[in-house]
Amino acid sequence: MKKVKILQRVVTMALSASLAFSLFGCGSSTGENKKNDSTTQVTTSQASTTAEVKKEPVHLTILWREEAAATNINNFKDNPVYKKLQEVTNTTFDIIGWNNDKLKISIAGGDLPDLVCVDDVNSKTLFDAKLIVDMKPLIDKTGSENLLYCPARIKYQQDYLKTDGIYFLTPTASGPEVVPSFNLKQDVGPTIRWDYYKELGMPSIQSLDDLLDVLEEMIKRHPTTPEGKKVYAFSNLNDWSGGLWSYGMLDNVSGVACYNEILDVAREDQKIINEFYGKRNPYYQGARIMNKAFRKGLVHPDAFTMKMVDFEAAALKGEILYNSALYGFEKANVELMKGDNPTSFITIPFDYGYSYSDVGPRNYLPSYLGVRGMTNKNWSVTKNCKNPEGAVEFLNYCFSDEGSRLIYNGLEGVHWEYVNNKPVLKQETIDMILAGGDPLNKSGAFGGQGSLGFLAVKNKSVVHPDGEFVNLQNVTSTYKKMMNPVQADYAASYGVEYPYEAFVKKYKEGKQKFNPDYKAINMPGLPEDMKRISTKITDVLVKGLPKTIIVPKTDEEFEAAFNKLKEELNDAGAQELYKWTAERFEEERAKAYGQ
Repeated sequence: MKKVKILQRVVTMALSASLAFSLFGCGSSTGENKKNDSTTQVTTSQASTTAEVKKEPVHLTILWREEAAATNINNFKDNPVYKKLQEVTNTTFDIIGWNNDKLKISIAGGDLPDLVCVDDVNSKTLFDAKLIVDMKPLIDKTGSENLLYCPARIKYQQDYLKTDGIYFLTPTASGPEVVPSFNLKQDVGPTIRWDYYKELGMPSIQSLDDLLDVLEEMIKRHPTTPEGKKVYAFSNLNDWSGGLWSYGMLDNVSGVACYNEILDVAREDQKIINEFYGKRNPYYQGARIMNKAFRKGLVHPDAFTMKMVDFEAAALKGEILYNSALYGFEKANVELMKGDNPTSFITIPFDYGYSYSDVGPRNYLPSYLGVRGMTNKNWSVTKNCKNPEGAVEFLNYCFSDEGSRLIYNGLEGVHWEYVNNKPVLKQETIDMILAGGDPLNKSGAFGGQGSLGFLAVKNKSVVHPDGEFVNLQNVTSTYKKMMNPVQADYAASYGVEYPYEAFVKKYKEGKQKFNPDYKAINMPGLPEDMKRISTKITDVLVKGLPKTIIVPKTDEEFEAAFNKLKEELNDAGAQELYKWTAERFEEERAKAYGQ
């Protein structure tokens, strides 16, 4: 009955035998370990086959966190990873994508799928309404020990929900044994069309005003799309983070974190910035630069109504030149890579502020328990689930080393293989990743639109028992093989071996900052009175920020408009929420770090 538990025991016993043989070999913490005794090697396919016993078939309905992603998965669900996951777990499943309005209606009516992946706020709503179940007794009953990995992940939800149970678990978590590693490329941060940027001589960008100047010059040189439509600098993803993502992320290198959309915290020292919505506030900076762009005619006319799918369509036509992440440009990149002069949108390092991702190892405190995983991607079993034990066992496999390896990389023997007892991506898989498009989407591997990446619990830099990262795409030695022509040109232009190193280089040159002692603060859930204020705050911002962009005709008028927005925020209870958030922030920091 407990297939996943059997799988874990098979792998553990086999690896124990192997490790006993090689204990005095070159065990390394760099992800370069080898399994020296090939006779004891247990591959994914062998372990999975051994585990395919006794467990009765299970069918699950699964609510995916993002509606567009769910649509993409369903468009490409006839892929080998999807099928293998169903085969190994003896579980069939349907992926459902709901927008936030549909989720609210379903929560109100109690009509929910078996498994749900939602954000923190909806997790709290589901918990308070008793619509999700405590997985702790289910984990004990089924022996699903993989779900106990990373104590920080469990502690976070217990603190957030004020419970001793386990009501949600987040993917891509990592315990303290995670090996620091860099990515091949940076996907979150200033993202711009590479050929246009290189054409300008890769000018230094030391402020958002510099960025606007660069985008304006690009548009002067390339004012229309191939179809003759006007080109713009900016647009928004109005269906992300309640409509606020694009504003807050535009200044994502500033080193300012914003808690509850209300409290600014400086990244360099994790201290509160005691100026309510001052000039370092991400929403202020985002609105300021978009107002300047709007006055120059560089903001897309549909910017304040666009959803992700609309952004993708506009980008595909060549109408948008910038976003604060690669998101929305993936389809455009597939087309731009075709032809004799391939190009793409790519994330570039500025010459100021912070890199969005780490450019060096962190100095974790002795009490460090791990990174809790991807925020706002919380997996829960609902009270409607017809087979909660089966749901927990399914998650247990997905959250295992083997499950994470499958979801990230695809099938052993098809997408990757062991060479000299070391797992490596096959060359045809690397070629497929480079090509992108439907072949990658249809493979089900990480990075394609058919990927089930939200179900992989282990962070890509967690070391698998076979000695390599669970995500073989994250092995540094393969990065040169994985670069497409644009990435290779980008790396050569910055004088580095692969794109991510451009950000590392800027840090080493002192042009970007990195705080190795950054301490994330896990804030508790909002009480009902604060939740009501927070809802009002979001509404005021979503309605008010566009007015600060569209109406002002001068810098002075913008300042007046933003001051008026701050008054509206105060009328909605912003100072009360600010005070509550600041107090909780200090309490949680003291509790977690003794500071």
